[in-house]
Formats: sequence, structure tokens, C-alpha cells
Amino acid sequence: MTEQNTVPVSRLTIATASDFLRDYAQELTQSGADGQYATEVAETVEALDRALTEKNRFLYR
Repeated sequence: MTEQNTVPVSRLTIATASDFLRDYAQELTQSGADGQYATEVAETVEALDRALTEKNRFLYR
């Protein structure tokens, strides 16, 4: 297991990164790429989406 560090990140930064990586993941899928790298990109998109959801939940209570 790798060590994880956290830093504060704005919602706009998270959303922008998520959108960029989602487009990239789609290009990987369309090109037929698979393997560990494609999996890591998909997992990163999911993690960014979870972070954005959590940040929104915290801000709009």
C-alpha cells in the first residue's frame, strides 16, 4: 500500500482535473488501450469525482 498525503484543493481544480482525465480515459478506451495505466486513469477519475462530491456535501450542508 502506498502512503497518501492530502492537501486542500478547490472544487474548480478538482472538477477541471476530473473533466480532463475523463476525456483522456475515453480516448484510451476508444483506442483499445487497457492494462494498468488505463485502470489507474479510471480509478483517478473516480477518486476525483468522490472528492468533488464530498466537498460539495460539506459546503452545502
